[in-house]
Amino acid sequence: MNLPMTKREFLKAGGALVIGFWVSQYARAQRSSAPDTALGKTLDASEVDGFLAVNADGTVTVFCGKVDLGQGLRIAIPQMAAEELGVDVGRIVLIEGDTALTPDQGATAGSSGVMRGGVQIRQAAATAREALLGLAGERLGRPAAELVAVDGEVRPKSGGAGVRYGELVGGKRLACKIDPKAPLIDPATYRVVGKSLPRPDIPAKVAGRHAYVHDVKVDRMLHGRVIRPSAVGAKLVAVDEASIKAIPDVRVVRIKDFLGVVAADEWDAISAARMLKTTWSDSTQLIGNAAVREWMRAGPFESDETLVHKGDTKAALANARRINSEYYWPPQSHASMGPSCAVADVREGKATIWSASQATHRFRETIAVLLGLPKDAVRVVYVDGSGCYGMNGHDDAAADAALLSRAVGRPVRVQWSRQDEHGWETGKSSPGAPRCGCRRPRRTFPTFRCSDRKPRGWRKSPASPPDSSARTPIRRTPFRIRTFSCTGSRAPRCARPISGRRERSRTVSRSRALPTSSPRCRGPIRSHSDCRALPIRAGSRC
Repeated sequence: MNLPMTKREFLKAGGALVIGFWVSQYARAQRSSAPDTALGKTLDASEVDGFLAVNADGTVTVFCGKVDLGQGLRIAIPQMAAEELGVDVGRIVLIEGDTALTPDQGATAGSSGVMRGGVQIRQAAATAREALLGLAGERLGRPAAELVAVDGEVRPKSGGAGVRYGELVGGKRLACKIDPKAPLIDPATYRVVGKSLPRPDIPAKVAGRHAYVHDVKVDRMLHGRVIRPSAVGAKLVAVDEASIKAIPDVRVVRIKDFLGVVAADEWDAISAARMLKTTWSDSTQLIGNAAVREWMRAGPFESDETLVHKGDTKAALANARRINSEYYWPPQSHASMGPSCAVADVREGKATIWSASQATHRFRETIAVLLGLPKDAVRVVYVDGSGCYGMNGHDDAAADAALLSRAVGRPVRVQWSRQDEHGWETGKSSPGAPRCGCRRPRRTFPTFRCSDRKPRGWRKSPASPPDSSARTPIRRTPFRIRTFSCTGSRAPRCARPISGRRERSRTVSRSRALPTSSPRCRGPIRSHSDCRALPIRAGSRC
């Protein structure tokens, strides 16, 4: 491209660069602006009405218990529902992760958003399509088999006038159970699924208009900060509230060893948290980074779980040349680009929490126990956060906000600092010790076994009151031993025995459980169809 003038000449002339964004139909009407109009609907995951609502204007609201953490569920789930219902994706309205509106589909983790959550909604949509065909058949006086659902209406396959979904249902309930045998659309005829459609959240994120949990504002909302000790397990001995008397309208909240401040102005809350003089007891619970590995290896272990077992693993290993290797994944901080944040409104025996939790329904139960409220009195609303890597501090910031809000009787917003994130958020660490054995004839590989000792991390005990700072572990969850064992033919042959134990301080995925620097194995793993939990991909080389 040849410009008629240079950049310097362009700027001297007072020119302006205008960038325009085209927003596709798929980016419109994707999230409901007034979801509370659906309050009181069924949350039963066995009911079509739990997942879908056909509105009078022909749009379809999808209630999804899974949430979009950045993986694109806001377009993937509407695509699946639109395909089965025969409507345009732009007519799908998505509500996600609101415990008052969506069925409990479990946490959004382990790549289960589409695999489980999407499949449930797809089956609900298929059942709804069959129900709409039946309703249209009654109105048109024709068998359902002679009708087809397409473009938001049911019409005769032979041609002729049809009836719109909104006219058939018009905002009323379908009142039917999800039929697991309801026929799905033939993939060969897919019109929506499989297409790469634009994600509806990207335009606002690029333009800086996307609303995150940090942007949530509630009437009469206060800002809160939590003051934490210098060590895990320290007890709060004394608080000098006079040390912050220069900051007006700041309130100190103390619940045993939980200490926080709230103020109408966020900077006042930050300043008060820094200036408040406190005395904490000494604590020596931390064992030091160097001792973490041995502590994890020593247990205690919660269970010894065998996921797959085929063949006599013990006998096969006894007569085999063994390959042993150990990997260590040291403690890691999630360290999101932005801080964890949440807003809580706990008043009159009810609680509403705005959180970026990836498990809003499970977190709802935790908050209910923490606040001493019945589960039905707690609502957790999902709002996008600053990232999520297997439980950030989002849930913990929400717990901070809930305790402060209950104490002052007003909505409270808590945004963590970088010190909170690095010092008190949930970390992860894991050792793994795969073992495999090979014996002749060299074209057989009778047994593979991998024991993966994996900690579940530090979690609060829902049954315990907050008797220390918000992130102090109330109990230490022991580890689980995972065992994979199977017999497979045509598995890899070992080239040479291992010489010494090899250790690495880096993350190693299960698909590459055998180290490349350890004895090489020649030949592909041709089939482990019966052992899908194995940490080796079929057809891969070690």
